Amino acid sequence: MFADVLLPLSLTLIMGSLGLTLTPADFRRVFTAPKGVGIGLMNLLLISPLLAFIIADVYGLAATLAVGVVLLGASPGGTTANLLTHLARGDVALSVSMTAVSSIASVLTVPLFLGLGAEYFDAQDISDEISMPGVAARVFLITLVPLSIGMLIRARKTDWALRNMQRARTIALCAFVIVVAGAIASEFEEIRDAFGEIAAAVITLNVLAMTVSFFIARAAKLSSRQSTAIAMELGVHNTTVALAVATSVDDELAGPAAVYGLFMFFTAGLFARFMSRRNERLEADDAGDGAVDGGVASADGASRGDRVALTADVAGAPDVVWRTVATGRGITSWFAPTKVDEDEIVMSLGVFGDAHGQVVTSEPPRRFAFAERGWFDGAPPLLTEFEVEDLGDRRSRVHLVNRVDGDTTDESREALAATEASWRPYLVALRLHLAHHAEDAPATVEVTGAARGSLDEAWDTVSEALGWRGAKVGDPAWASGPGGPAMAGPLEDIGKHEIVIRLQEPAPGYAVIAVYDGGDGPLVDVRAWLYGPGADEAAQRERAAWEAWMQERFPREGAGAPAR
Repeated sequence: MFADVLLPLSLTLIMGSLGLTLTPADFRRVFTAPKGVGIGLMNLLLISPLLAFIIADVYGLAATLAVGVVLLGASPGGTTANLLTHLARGDVALSVSMTAVSSIASVLTVPLFLGLGAEYFDAQDISDEISMPGVAARVFLITLVPLSIGMLIRARKTDWALRNMQRARTIALCAFVIVVAGAIASEFEEIRDAFGEIAAAVITLNVLAMTVSFFIARAAKLSSRQSTAIAMELGVHNTTVALAVATSVDDELAGPAAVYGLFMFFTAGLFARFMSRRNERLEADDAGDGAVDGGVASADGASRGDRVALTADVAGAPDVVWRTVATGRGITSWFAPTKVDEDEIVMSLGVFGDAHGQVVTSEPPRRFAFAERGWFDGAPPLLTEFEVEDLGDRRSRVHLVNRVDGDTTDESREALAATEASWRPYLVALRLHLAHHAEDAPATVEVTGAARGSLDEAWDTVSEALGWRGAKVGDPAWASGPGGPAMAGPLEDIGKHEIVIRLQEPAPGYAVIAVYDGGDGPLVDVRAWLYGPGADEAAQRERAAWEAWMQERFPREGAGAPAR
């Protein structure tokens, strides 16, 4: 009953729920961010099985149990690793990509290492039961089929999938608990005498795999958040896959996976708690120095009454980054439609009009600056400066400074101070563009509405309407409804009156949703950059949907682009 009905049904629910969370962008990340995904998959698909061989050998387990440990080490990352990565302040996007790709790769890697394990440990009792094509077919049926069905539902019924994603995860977690409990109960007589040895071996595998993979990732110069994601993937294997394969060969083979399921949340949970505190401390330290690990921050001590300064660490060599902050096409890809013609720059800010400036410095690949007159009534010109610092390893740090070129008043200083919060989400968009879509041209969406009350009240109204009140960075966010906008993806950054979403729907990209002071009252601004095949059509649909959404909730005449 357990092996024939309950286990396959539970695994179908678990893999189907994983499919609901995935989009093609999660697989494309193998090509758009190859270093992190590549090192992560090397750890998961190669280092983890090798550690399992070593540990099973060191502990001197019986042949069948030793093969069971190898099977466990070769199983793909589990869906709960994504949640623990979020709790540990790790890179959730990397975690999701590793889980997705390793689940597909398991069709080959699981039968491969299962066969190698049986041969190495001379497990004659099960060698004859292992059929490589048969195991591969079973893994395909229990992983890729429900995973594909979940992704198909996500693609065809996006609104329903987003609304029910959390419920599906809860059902999957309950299914996992039932599976582990059922496995322990059904295999208890087989593993009772060796329970202590099995527990010691699988706990060692769990802790050692997380530790080794973390330091390998750090040695490869991945960030702390990326290294955390990789370690969590190795700390939370898809135990249900290992159990399903094991019970199809020999019930005793399932013992290590069943025992592992009892302990992995304790060890991985403790690791996640430790890394959460460590990453939080690193983020706080880095914010004081500027911005590290992909963050955006005020430059320490650089902001004062007549200037504001921010920094952002981004992917890309200085020449690539400079083109993104110093050319019309580049600035359009993360801020507003812009034209740079020799010594003149024009930014189209929609309802805020066009901003005209004079280019005063253009020194590729290091500096670019322009002076803007008329940015504030009666104020001296506003100088905007970009400086690109080479961090090595094809990474750069962008220094942005806004300063008033002349005497200031209380009003102009207040207006200048407001630019700091306004720039922040767009520097996050700059970072996302360079990390995932460098030098690609996006299709854009720009819509503006008018709100009532204070900025805080307007932002509360927007947050309530879109359902992300109280959300945290990494949480899924969406704006959807019948005939309405269909933007969805994890929250990348949250400010006082603005958020940045790394889009998975309706196309890969990113969006900034913010509330600004429009002079006569708050303005609600939505801007999105969409990439890939079909981006132009998706942008047209989203523009119309957001305009209808704005007209219903925040009506005003016309629509526009962001203010700084």
